[in-house]
Amino acid sequence: MKLNPILTIIALAFSGLVFYGFYAMQSTLLLSLFSSISFAIYFVGLFAFSYVDAPRNTVLLKVSSAVLAISSLIVNIIFAFVNAALPLIVIVNSLCVIIWLALLYAFGQKKL
Repeated sequence: MKLNPILTIIALAFSGLVFYGFYAMQSTLLLSLFSSISFAIYFVGLFAFSYVDAPRNTVLLKVSSAVLAISSLIVNIIFAFVNAALPLIVIVNSLCVIIWLALLYAFGQKKL
């Protein structure tokens, strides 16, 4: 697995913009923080990670990162509008990140 440092910085900048976007929507600071941390993980997977010896696995990683990022964005916007409770926010974002980590591990184990 290869990590591009320049694209990692760009991905972290995007997650900072997500943090500011949720903070500007007058949502809670913890929702902004949890969403930006999960988006940092998804965006690093989307932009910076690549499998050197298996390009198909890289495509799978990027597609799964994009799908989880879009679905997490939709869920977090809904949470911001309905003022969801903190345990619900933590559990949903943590489950999405754990699913992403499981996919990352599975893609690394098999060479397609």
